[in-house]
Amino acid sequence: MNNRFDLLVVGGGLAGLTAANRGVQLGMTAAVLEKGTDARYLCNTRYTGGTLHICLTDIMSGEAAHVASIERLCDEARPDLVRAIASNAERAVRWLQSEGSKFIKASASPHHRWVLAPPGRTRPGLEWEGRAGDLLLRRLSRNLNERGGELILGSRAQQLLVENGRCVGVQTEIDGTSHPFTTQAVVLADGGFQAAPELLRKHIA
Repeated sequence: MNNRFDLLVVGGGLAGLTAANRGVQLGMTAAVLEKGTDARYLCNTRYTGGTLHICLTDIMSGEAAHVASIERLCDEARPDLVRAIASNAERAVRWLQSEGSKFIKASASPHHRWVLAPPGRTRPGLEWEGRAGDLLLRRLSRNLNERGGELILGSRAQQLLVENGRCVGVQTEIDGTSHPFTTQAVVLADGGFQAAPELLRKHIA
């Protein structure tokens, strides 16, 4: 197993696979560390309904409209993050389309104009196979593999490796054995912020 990459991503959801694919497109060697062991490992992206919007407005509304929507609903959002989201929204959708994702207009509501096809189920239950986020992850995983990147299943990140104040890798556990990976950069995309208010306050709001 290769243990040295330019870019390591922790978490194999939409954010993680997007970061790794873009890294490889930009000339980096990249790997995604995903704790799930099945080919269709469970994560939030697989459960999604597939609707892309910003604060319930059409994601293609433009930067000014997005800034206004975010500021109206989020009193303490960091201005630099607001601008980053607002200015990159359309670009993100166009990139997903270039990766093979298909979208439909699910209803006349502004926030239902860009929905991954086929859309996720809206009734109770986790019927996600072959829909929305499941297809999205399968495409991004395939694209990463074809580009020479790696999706390493069953690799649970344990801690960042730091030398002289700089992150130089990730310590993982694979099949009960400790494995260090070295890298130039780490992207944390494991979805943990939602459950950590102190991290949200420190880094987002």
